[in-house]
Amino acid sequence: MFIINYPCYECGEILKVAYIENNDGEDWFESRGGSHISASDFTATEIKIAGYYNVIINSSYSNKVKSRYNACCCKHCKAFIGNYYIFTDIFVPAMSGTFDYIEVNLENLPPELEHFENDLKNEYKKLLTESTN
Repeated sequence: MFIINYPCYECGEILKVAYIENNDGEDWFESRGGSHISASDFTATEIKIAGYYNVIINSSYSNKVKSRYNACCCKHCKAFIGNYYIFTDIFVPAMSGTFDYIEVNLENLPPELEHFENDLKNEYKKLLTESTN
């Protein structure tokens, strides 16, 4: 999981964006929507892990898709980043050094997040089962 510090398009303050990239090519991960996952497809535990890093994820209404989904929101002005913009406008520039970010290894959680390990494994196990049915 990447936690990216992105300048909010509304107020200019830092909007923390959480994003997951699958480098392993695992089938169950692909069944979640592809090789990249934004907050709209996070599990409950992934949302909690992002929250530990001060990422605010709320149900937000998108005029572009005319529906609600979980999205990363600005803690200052409540603006949110829609799925459409995350990969090209935030993730790719962050990987090239434009925005600061940290990476959290979900397969080997840091000590301060180890209490999430069992829940995360159970969620992934359930996703794997659902993807093979």
